[in-house]
Amino acid sequence: MTFNTIKLEKTDRILTLTLDRPDALNALNSEMLGEMHQAFATVREDEEIKALVIRGNERAFSAGGDLKFVQQVLKEPKAFAEYRDQIYEALFALEKLPVPVIAVVRGFALAGGLELVMACDLVLVADDAKLGDQHINVGLIPGGGNTQRLPRKLGMQRALHLMFTGGRLSGKEAVEWGLAYKSAPSDKLDDEVEAVLASLRDRSRPALGAIKKATYEGWQMPNLRDAIRHETLCMTEYITTSDHPAQGVQAFMEKRTPKF
Repeated sequence: MTFNTIKLEKTDRILTLTLDRPDALNALNSEMLGEMHQAFATVREDEEIKALVIRGNERAFSAGGDLKFVQQVLKEPKAFAEYRDQIYEALFALEKLPVPVIAVVRGFALAGGLELVMACDLVLVADDAKLGDQHINVGLIPGGGNTQRLPRKLGMQRALHLMFTGGRLSGKEAVEWGLAYKSAPSDKLDDEVEAVLASLRDRSRPALGAIKKATYEGWQMPNLRDAIRHETLCMTEYITTSDHPAQGVQAFMEKRTPKF
């Protein structure tokens, strides 16, 4: 496939999606969102892929929505609604992908860029990265999930503080606040990413997908008993539809590492 706004590379069972509009700090426009959907289809269809990595080209992960594009579509309600729905569908698609999605953040992850980060499963950041919700700074409000995902991950007060003030967190602060899993100096960040990927390459893709499904769907349930019941149903579905559980148990009994 040929893309204009992203790069896609598959290496050793890992698919890397690079946001590639560096002159616009990898801002999200309609074309980029459409190409991301094509990349997600590749993940769903290629069962060799064990994880999707999303990163930005050059100075930023993503500065958010492309304000030049937003300025145009604000004048056209139908076009704006289509753009809004593209963002909504893209971020939910990430949560439903059957593999872990890992955001690797250098530079800016702001507004819609932060919303993209929040839809990923694991986030690794450079110490000097800058993450925040900048919508308020230009008289906008989030439309890609930050009013809902941020409180669920940070707690209400910290989430509202970020959105009310338009402030930014460093990579180290993002880890302290729970926005990211780990931070590292920029020149060491790829080593940390590789350490995570090395632990995923030989895992069962159906098991990774089942864990993700059970976790996200149960997380939305208000009652713990119902959520754990949902987990048991996901576990039953997994062991009755995949041969990997039997392979894994047999390998354990034979004192060898399973090959998935």
